[in-house]
Amino acid sequence: MALVDHKSAPAGCKKPVDDVAWLRALLAGAPLKGLDSTALDIAGRSERVLRTRPGELSRVIDAVGGRPNAYAEEFLESVADRLHGKVLKQWLSADPSAVPKLLRLRPLLASRPEVWRAMGPDEAWQALKRVRAKSQRVEVIAAMVASGLELNPLSVAESWKGLAPAVTERLIGDGVVDERLGPWLETLTVAQKKEIARRPGQQEPVVEAVIALVDPEQLNEWGMPFLLEVSGWSADPVVQAKIFLAAMANTTKPTWAELGVTAYARLHETSVVEDGARLSAARGLLSAVARDAGPEWDVARRLAKATSRALKHERWPAKAALSCKDERAFRALIDSDDHAGLARRILEAAFDAPTDMEPWQRSVLFAITREKADRDALASLLGRVEDALTSAWHAMRPW
Repeated sequence: MALVDHKSAPAGCKKPVDDVAWLRALLAGAPLKGLDSTALDIAGRSERVLRTRPGELSRVIDAVGGRPNAYAEEFLESVADRLHGKVLKQWLSADPSAVPKLLRLRPLLASRPEVWRAMGPDEAWQALKRVRAKSQRVEVIAAMVASGLELNPLSVAESWKGLAPAVTERLIGDGVVDERLGPWLETLTVAQKKEIARRPGQQEPVVEAVIALVDPEQLNEWGMPFLLEVSGWSADPVVQAKIFLAAMANTTKPTWAELGVTAYARLHETSVVEDGARLSAARGLLSAVARDAGPEWDVARRLAKATSRALKHERWPAKAALSCKDERAFRALIDSDDHAGLARRILEAAFDAPTDMEPWQRSVLFAITREKADRDALASLLGRVEDALTSAWHAMRPW
């Protein structure tokens, strides 16, 4: 039993059998008959080598053949279970080539992000190139990205055709939906981005990330109802800016009016809070909006003017302005018209047909009409009011 005991020296020897030599001989040969594998203490010997002599563990792994025996399987499992944190970094520092060797024999280990956190980009890339199966390569790359390792998606797309979309889907499925996902989304075609964003039940951060990468003109094909839904919940100024610009490209379509006004309201709110500090990248997207309406820094004023013009001079119905439920944004929208023409059109439309209107919206409309409308416009509006009241009175008469 002295051969088995790492503390006892066999007969004729001055010291116990070296752990590395013992493991190499054990893993390369045939299993010993009639000997309980627990007595061999494979796990204990592996742990000692990994802890005290990590640079020599690669020699033990080299002894494992293409078809590992039972002892080799136990050894590999023991090492894999201990590969984390300080131990893994110590091993990589002592022998950078050892981990790729272990990954070849234990592919599932590659799906653990902690393995890649200890590696540099070059080491990881060389290890990735040794992976053969596509499904396994997708798992490995997803683990690399999850670990925070910098991996160029374009290089992956160029090296393995069709792999980037699969990695993107895997990352989304694994819940990696932060800034690490963006570079992978960029590798997709416009059609692939649209399909991912519009997928039922898609995670909101994924939808926002995709829209942030798409040109506003391309959003025209995504459908107004979908964009209206996103505009209702997204707090991302870039997303709102792109939706607003998409709506502005469709001012000849009355059905896009509510979307334009909703996106305007969200952007206006963002642009007046903290002097528009939260606009960030959206400011550049909106730089060309109604340039004649005010200085470039006054995004709120230019947004209001552009929306007002669409409601007053294009085919958007004036009543769509009432879908603006932010009081500050609504007042800015109505006030942006120099002669209260938009306010009068909304009031006239309300006289013609029943209209849901918040009390504060009614107050704003009347206040700005009184302040800005000329005498003839006021007389015309009062005439419409008189006609509406007369019609209502006749409708109430019993004869």
